[in-house]
Amino acid sequence: MRENTLFEATQIKPAPGTGCRVVGVDPAPANESTVCFWSKNGLTFKDLEHHELLHFIQSCKGKSKVLVVWDAPLTGPPVLKHLTGENYPKGYFTKRWIEKYFTNGDGCKTPTGINTRSFSELSHWTITKAFTGLPLLGPYCEKGQLPFNHLVSAKTEFSEYRPNIVETHPAVAIYLWLKKTTKLNDSIDWTYKGKSGKKKKIKKTNLELFTTSLKSKIGKMLELDFFDTPIEDDNKLDAFVAWALGCLFTEGKKDEVQILGDRCTGSMLLPVAASDETLLRDGFKKWLTKVNLPYRTTM
Repeated sequence: MRENTLFEATQIKPAPGTGCRVVGVDPAPANESTVCFWSKNGLTFKDLEHHELLHFIQSCKGKSKVLVVWDAPLTGPPVLKHLTGENYPKGYFTKRWIEKYFTNGDGCKTPTGINTRSFSELSHWTITKAFTGLPLLGPYCEKGQLPFNHLVSAKTEFSEYRPNIVETHPAVAIYLWLKKTTKLNDSIDWTYKGKSGKKKKIKKTNLELFTTSLKSKIGKMLELDFFDTPIEDDNKLDAFVAWALGCLFTEGKKDEVQILGDRCTGSMLLPVAASDETLLRDGFKKWLTKVNLPYRTTM
């Protein structure tokens, strides 16, 4: 039987070494959403019904030093001048530049199984919009009553007095963290989501490999031991990765994680390194100069 006590921000504790309460959220519009956070019992996971997730979001109001790391798009198409008679760029209302960077061959293309689909294809933007007020999709969206300070770029200041929220993409983060340290390479199928259907064996093998590798890697970075922490499914793994990114970000470890992009391109909190020689941020900025953006970016 489900506990009657609803999950609230006050149940989150700062992870050892951090002064901020971080929660990783894997939101789901049709099923339960999974959250990962540090509690009095250590690393903790909860599966929340829709009303429970909304209650948590509302409980964050007025709380200081809170960071919610959200696995769904928090930005949409940039707001250009309307009614000018000019056409919008192709794909303006379907795919952000940051998603194009991870799907185009001339960018940092991710392998099979690490999907960065168009934001318009992702159904969890509905629950995201309903619960957070984000993304802001045009001149008629209300901006004044948003429950969070949206960390939309590396230049956005972290609020000490309001709860903060930042977008991430755990699958891309997993790829960037593990591409050099596992037996997988870009020609191998990285699929790890889901327990049934096609590629069932590949999913199971990859989930076990990713979980074991990330427990070790993240544990070393945060100086914590996750060896005995059960992470049984891909929802928990995604929430765990989101939480870890948030902890590293609040610790100020800019050599490990940074917010890539801005409101114009779309943005995500991700590991810094894209390869042995190239920082992900530098590669993205260089790629943006080649695609001829129709508007200015603040990167």
